[in-house]
Amino acid sequence: MLQPFHLAIPVTSLAKARRFYGELLGCETGRFSEQWIDWNFFGHQLGAVYLSSVILQQFVGPLYKAE
Repeated sequence: MLQPFHLAIPVTSLAKARRFYGELLGCETGRFSEQWIDWNFFGHQLGAVYLSSVILQQFVGPLYKAE
């Protein structure tokens, strides 16, 4: 059996992340703030952490394509 895990991913829009994970996939929202949201991702904890596109570009460089 897979041990529960916590995965935090950077996002440039918490609203889009909330629509995708909360509404489309139906994940239950856990704790949240203005900078991050946690969901129950099928028994695991998935966190979306807001990063501006400028900061995200610095972390991932050419892999990041701005919208």
